[in-house]
This record gives sequence, C-alpha cells and structure tokens, in this order.
Amino acid sequence: MPLTCPRDNVELRPDRIHDISVAECPTCHGAWFDLPALEELERTATGDAEALAGTIEFLETEDALKCPSCGKPMQRFDYRAHNLQLDACDAEHGFWLDAGAADRVQAIMREREADVRRADTADARWQREREAGFKPTIADRMRKLFLGR
Repeated sequence: MPLTCPRDNVELRPDRIHDISVAECPTCHGAWFDLPALEELERTATGDAEALAGTIEFLETEDALKCPSCGKPMQRFDYRAHNLQLDACDAEHGFWLDAGAADRVQAIMREREADVRRADTADARWQREREAGFKPTIADRMRKLFLGR
C-alpha cells in the first residue's frame, strides 16, 4: 500500500535525504523516516547517536497528523528537548519530519556531541587540577600581582 503525506494527502515518493532512503512528499517536501532511518540520520551527524540519547516529551495537539503507514494519529514531540517538533507513530512505524527538519536534526546532534566533548575536556582538566592541589597558574599569579591581592 502506498504511503500518503499526512499534510497534503499526496502519495509519498522514494527519495534520499542525507543519503538515507526515505519517502518524501513532492508537495511540502516533508519526509517519512522509519526508526532505522532516523537513527542513521543522527549517526551521519555524530558517528554515535546512542551515546547522545535524549528525552522525548510528547505534546498534546488537536491537529494530530495521521501515520502514513497505519493511519492512526501520531504524537508530536520536541526532538531531544529542542525547539524542533516531529511527529511519531505510537505503533513505531516512523517519524514525520517537515521540510528542513532533517538538517536541524543533524545540527542538534552535532551540538550535543560538541557539548559532550566540552564536558569531557572540562572534567579532565578538573581532575588534573585537583590532583595537582589546585596550584595557581601563571595567569592567576599575574592577575594577583596586577590587582594587588
């Protein structure tokens, strides 16, 4: 059975977004990603999406889109607690991403990866300073000298 766009009711066409097979609407350019396709989209941004797993909070909406696979109303959620709303099928058939949302998913994953790396770097520095007894650095000593403390 062909998949239909939940926004425009036109038949979805096979396409590739970020080199991932999806079903795209020729009218609104939204796309249907099954779970493996969404996970692959995340991996293409970071290399390890599982390490950056986030939360999903479903939003109550009056205008729920219908799942292209089963026709049941989908749940809208903020993707990984960001201001990007996606729609998900409760029966786990897939996710509806409006036009441009795939690019935003990748940007969010890159940002999360950078945050994790920054936190790891800060933690390593904290451990080194703790082990060294929090000795003042040259910059700390110069600051103290110039401020007269």
